[in-house]
Amino acid sequence: LCGFFSAVGVLLWSLAFSVDTGGKTVQDVFMSGDWDLISTSLIHHAPSLVVGLIMRYLGPKDPKNITILIISTILMSYVVMFATGTSLEQAQELNWFWTKEQLRSANQNSSMTVSDYAAPAPFGMFVGSIRGKINMRAVMAALPTAMALAFLYLLRCSLQAA
Repeated sequence: LCGFFSAVGVLLWSLAFSVDTGGKTVQDVFMSGDWDLISTSLIHHAPSLVVGLIMRYLGPKDPKNITILIISTILMSYVVMFATGTSLEQAQELNWFWTKEQLRSANQNSSMTVSDYAAPAPFGMFVGSIRGKINMRAVMAALPTAMALAFLYLLRCSLQAA
């Protein structure tokens, strides 16, 4: 069971990495020689990798440690910003946080409201893709890892049922 959760954690991390880098894998980024891409990727993903490794060792000792670590990562971001006098705009320029433009799909406009981001029912992905509310580039970048996660879940359910 621990191997299953470890695999899911690593796959989710690599999924976030590939969506953030436009479908590139960790190996693609580090072998590219593009120092801007490498530094941006490290700024975005190295902290979560470090926290994941800490969770790996502290989590089994007490499950509350995981919750504390998750909350502390958010708090530490703001503590560092406050201690250095960094505004949110400056942090976005330094690639600490994504800007609204980076989070917005190419076919979204600035007049969209919160309800425009809600998943349409009952066929959320299908209807959303027709309405142009899904960032298909992110979906395609995430598809291989999502399929691997689905396979792992199917395998886990099969083993548990046996």
